[in-house]
Amino acid sequence: MDLNQLLYHHQIALMAVSQARRDGHLLPSFDLPRYYAKRISEYRERRGLADGFAAMIEQTGDSPRADPPIGEEGERADDA
Repeated sequence: MDLNQLLYHHQIALMAVSQARRDGHLLPSFDLPRYYAKRISEYRERRGLADGFAAMIEQTGDSPRADPPIGEEGERADDA
């Protein structure tokens, strides 16, 4: 699996555990999130990647910007 697939499956496993916990059906041996976390760490280590998320970089003045949010009436927040 590539890193994106591992991250996807890890997130799905976290959501499944959360749902099982809410429903009272959590199995004591159900530790799929930890399994995927271990595989993600191994993947990163094999490729010489840092553990965790990439650092945020400072935007320069010419960096693209996101459009402002659009309100319920369709007007932009900076137009109101």
